[in-house]
Amino acid sequence: MNKPLLDIYIVNGNITIFCGTHSDRFKNDILNSSLFSALVAAKPGTDREKSWSTYTDTLGKLFWVVNSRNTQRLEFKNKSLLDIVDQGADGDLPNLERQALADAFSALTKLQSDSLPVKNFVAKLQANISTATNSDVSVSTTAILTIVCNNKSVITLQTAFRTAHPIAIDLLDRPELTSINNGTNNFRLMRCLLDEHRYNGISAKIQDKLVKKIEAELLHINLPTDK
Repeated sequence: MNKPLLDIYIVNGNITIFCGTHSDRFKNDILNSSLFSALVAAKPGTDREKSWSTYTDTLGKLFWVVNSRNTQRLEFKNKSLLDIVDQGADGDLPNLERQALADAFSALTKLQSDSLPVKNFVAKLQANISTATNSDVSVSTTAILTIVCNNKSVITLQTAFRTAHPIAIDLLDRPELTSINNGTNNFRLMRCLLDEHRYNGISAKIQDKLVKKIEAELLHINLPTDK
């Protein structure tokens, strides 16, 4: 399988992956609207359902047009985040994007633990820890991931899990995550398209609102180039 073109960002601690070739303007629109929505969604606290609802509702107000939604309960034990996403997004993730996801996670786990992208990712997971299940044995938390497909379709998802290990970047591909034993839905997925024409009318306004946040909260991962 040919490796897909890949671009990776950490957006307010969440991972965003671009698969294929996209214009800088399109990328900026996706990144800025995602960042704005993530900042709004952080206000309700660690309530996963409320946070997801606020996040997706805000994206809708920024002209992310929903094509489909999927909410489900996944059962898993000793799985990596890559495994969980692969399980939950089965049928929604094309082969090229599936490979891009694996390549992106592999690249992220090679970053230094004290690098700003890793620290932001870990800090986000720690901020999302549910106090209701926090214990000396394990903690439960939530991650949001956005995958921009080659055809501009955007898959954004939220998944919850628990771990008895320290929260670190290696949970992306290390089999240490287990489903939270509370019977509730733990995987939410939304497939969208950005209405670029309508977003263009508010892009400058959103950019202005984020001017103090972009440098610290929107981090590009520099991937090694093939020689």
